[in-house]
Amino acid sequence: MVLAAGTALAAGKGPPPPPEPDPFAKVCDAFGPGYQLVPGTSTCIKIGGYVRSSVTITDKPAGGGFVPGTGGSSGKAPPR
Repeated sequence: MVLAAGTALAAGKGPPPPPEPDPFAKVCDAFGPGYQLVPGTSTCIKIGGYVRSSVTITDKPAGGGFVPGTGGSSGKAPPR
């Protein structure tokens, strides 16, 4: 059954036609790549930005505060 469906698609009309060119792209070519025309206006706009990320890996407890049995947050053991 799958073979018959694949054969039917292969025997179709041929490759699909190429996509129509974007009429808005040519207007903003003078500004450079990435600019788009705002429909209904003569304004070209480019929207961009970046993403920033940070990761910290440590073997200390979360918050770095009080650790039971160490005598407080100094990290030193209490005197005996």
